[in-house]
Amino acid sequence: MKARLLAALPVVLLAAAAAADADRVAIPTPSLPLEARMRLDAHTDHGCSQSHESVRETLSAVLAVDASGAASLAVDREVTIISGPSFGRFQQGDRDFTTIRERERHHFRGRGRRAGRVLELDLDQDETGQDRYSGRGDRPPLATQAAAASLRLTCRVAPTDVWPAGRLAFPGDGERASSASLLHCRFVPEEVPDAFGLLAEASPELVLGRNEGVVLHFNRAFGSEQTLLRLP
Repeated sequence: MKARLLAALPVVLLAAAAAADADRVAIPTPSLPLEARMRLDAHTDHGCSQSHESVRETLSAVLAVDASGAASLAVDREVTIISGPSFGRFQQGDRDFTTIRERERHHFRGRGRRAGRVLELDLDQDETGQDRYSGRGDRPPLATQAAAASLRLTCRVAPTDVWPAGRLAFPGDGERASSASLLHCRFVPEEVPDAFGLLAEASPELVLGRNEGVVLHFNRAFGSEQTLLRLP
C-alpha cells in the first residue's frame, strides 16, 4: 500500500503544479484594466514525389485595455519556409534547398467596452510593417507605417482545458489537462484576418491568458492535423 502511494506521489505533485500554473494564467472576468497574451507555434509539412516544403510560423498577440477603455492589440508574426527536393530526390543527391523568411507586425489601436460579461473591441488604427527575404544573416529593423484598420472582436471568459508546457501538439504520456478561465476573442465577422496567418487554420479565435499567457500548438503534416493549448 505504501509503495503504491509513493509511486502515485509524483503524479499528484505534477498535477498540483500544473493546476497552480493554470491559475497563474487564468482570467476570472474581463474586467478593466486588462492585459492578456497568447502565442501560436505552428508547423506544416507537405510534399509530393518531386518536392517538399516545411513552414514554421510563430505569432504572438498581446491585448491591453486600460481603465478608460483605450485598447491595443500587438501582433508579431514570423515565418520560415524551407523548400527543397522530396525525400526520394534527396537520396539521389539533390541538395537544392531555398529558405525564405517573412516578418509581419501590426499594432492595432482603438476602444474596448464592457457589456455585461462581454468585452467588445473596435480597433480602427494600425501601425504595420512587413518584409520578406531569403538566405541567412542579420535582418534590418522592420519599418512600420500608420494605416487605417477595421478590426472588431467580441471577447468572453470561458473555462478551457490547458495542457502542461511542452512542444508537442498532442498530449504526451502521463500528461493531464487543467482547467483555466481564459479570454476567448472571436472576430466579427467570424473570419480570421490575414494578419493572423496560420491561426486561421488552427483556431477561429484568439485564446489569451494573464501573465505569460498560453501557447497554441498546431501541426499539420501529410493529411494529419493536431492542435493543443499549452502553458508557456
